Amino acid sequence: MLNVALTSLLLSNPAVLPTEAADGASGTLLVEVSGFQNDYGQALMYVFKTKSGFPTKPARAAFKFRVPINNKRASFAVDLPVHEYAAFVVHDYNGNGELDTNWLGIPKEGVGASNNAKGRMGPPKYRDAKFELTATGTRQAIKLVYI
Repeated sequence: MLNVALTSLLLSNPAVLPTEAADGASGTLLVEVSGFQNDYGQALMYVFKTKSGFPTKPARAAFKFRVPINNKRASFAVDLPVHEYAAFVVHDYNGNGELDTNWLGIPKEGVGASNNAKGRMGPPKYRDAKFELTATGTRQAIKLVYI
């Protein structure tokens, strides 16, 4: 009897059904990056699931990707679990696999965040860069800035 009642509740309440169906779902995140000054090095993308470490501590990123730069552009197409994320992209000019900064922590290489979030007196905030990845996929267009 309890199982029948629970099943009826789930089927009659559309707000409950999508949540249940989304468990284990994934979607494609397409990130197109423009604004590279040249094709040297590689593009790095760090995808964060929480504000912890965003964007200054790439070791805390949930996912890390690298792709070549072609015609001053780079594209990432990755399948990830449906979730809220924020992405941070780096023009790794010298190919050393990390963002180079000066002694004050200011980037020496191009950087960009999802939603083209900008920082004020520091790096962009997670709340400004976050987006939802859905099962139908999500696209982000990021323009790099060189400071």
